[in-house]
Amino acid sequence: MKKRGMSTVIITVILIAFTIILVTGFYMWGTRFSEDIVSGADDESKQNLYALQNVKIKINSVKLPSVANSQQFEINIENLGKAILIGVIVRLTEGTTIKTEQSEFDDEVSQFESYAFKKVFRDCNSNSECKQNCLPDICIIKDYDKIEVIPIIKNENGEEITVKGSIAIKEK
Repeated sequence: MKKRGMSTVIITVILIAFTIILVTGFYMWGTRFSEDIVSGADDESKQNLYALQNVKIKINSVKLPSVANSQQFEINIENLGKAILIGVIVRLTEGTTIKTEQSEFDDEVSQFESYAFKKVFRDCNSNSECKQNCLPDICIIKDYDKIEVIPIIKNENGEEITVKGSIAIKEK
């Protein structure tokens, strides 16, 4: 009877030791696995994370084209994030027409700075006269339903990134 009790204790100790070894092995494997995932993240993921943490813009105002401002939209934006803006991509929607134009800034726009820029949007596909020679007076888009501004920034390495996850939208 003494041997039987002793073997139960020994089996229990062995099972506990085996469980501890197994849990430790899984923990070490999981730690290495998660480190590999983090260190193996590609540059685009790191850039997207940087952009999401440091980019926020706001459209302060949009002035419609007129004779006074040479048929250009005047868009005033404000940089509310930490990243430096070097340009934007502007997507204008008027009815079913969507036009996209890129603007490079003359100066970098730092945090809490505003910047106004002018852009002409032409729709050369809407009617036959525009398709033939894109006449400026006929083809200029003069109104909008929605304007989206997609920032272009410099990251901490000085590389240009178009930040698709931080879009400022102004609807009429």
